[in-house]
Amino acid sequence: MFGQQKERIGTSAMQSSKGKYQQVGRKASKAQHMLLVGTHALTKKKSRTADDFPFAKLSNGALKKVKRGWTRIARRKVVNENRTTPLCTVQATVWKDKKLVGFLHNHLVDDTEDHTVQRWSPRKKRRKSIPSHEVVTDYSYHMNGVDHKDRDTADWTVSLKSNRFYLRIFYWLFDGVLHAMCTIIKVVASDKAHPWHKYLSKHLGRHKFQMDLANDLISRGISMDW
Repeated sequence: MFGQQKERIGTSAMQSSKGKYQQVGRKASKAQHMLLVGTHALTKKKSRTADDFPFAKLSNGALKKVKRGWTRIARRKVVNENRTTPLCTVQATVWKDKKLVGFLHNHLVDDTEDHTVQRWSPRKKRRKSIPSHEVVTDYSYHMNGVDHKDRDTADWTVSLKSNRFYLRIFYWLFDGVLHAMCTIIKVVASDKAHPWHKYLSKHLGRHKFQMDLANDLISRGISMDW
């Protein structure tokens, strides 16, 4: 959908070999809103998806020079087969959180000024506001169960490298059970008086849950063996 381009920091208007798209900074016109939002895995090298996304992953040196909350946007109009009637506008948004994240969407195709999100600051020991695009908040709010499970597994997996394929299946199932348990805890432990409420804390709550569960499983295994 998007033409290939060389990686660089900044905003400009460009033309690709397969069509026109515009990279914008702060001001841009509103476009037709539809309900398509998805993430894109950014890579440093050209891949089979390079033609579909205008941005590559920044190098480590360039990534350190941009602040958290840095955003880069490219838009392209999608037309019908006769190339006469515009159907919608698709936007590619790259945003830096802790890592660089890519979104491809035709929903909220706009430059959202003064939009921020709350992120934890290890230095200040509190949450702070950083610049963001509205599609980031929209995606985080509407992401479904599979996305939550995949995100949870990526952060808290118990998987270990092994050549025995059946262990990979076991680890995958175990990660799914852990995520299901955390989801149940969010429902039953909403009351602050509940003993499991401590696991809902955004600051090391999930870490405490996993460590307590591991200790209980070890204790149970020892008692059954002895």
